[in-house]
Amino acid sequence: MSFPDGSSVEFADREGLCYSEANGYSVAINFYFQHRFLKGRRLVLREIQHWDSPNEAELISDVKRQEIREKIEVYCARRRIPLVVE
Repeated sequence: MSFPDGSSVEFADREGLCYSEANGYSVAINFYFQHRFLKGRRLVLREIQHWDSPNEAELISDVKRQEIREKIEVYCARRRIPLVVE
């Protein structure tokens, strides 16, 4: 799913998302299944710390982390995926 600023969120695999920006920065994000009796997915924000290679030395700011969260929430809402954020 693409956003007007050129960023995107997409499934990378069964338990992961990929967030990318127009400038080439990207980060793989774990996207956990909820516990046995709960539906949907779980996103753990504190795990989003560094950009992926070749920018892995750069930390992701709190402001950027919140922006990523909001985009993932839009992504999940459009696909009707229940989401819990920790």
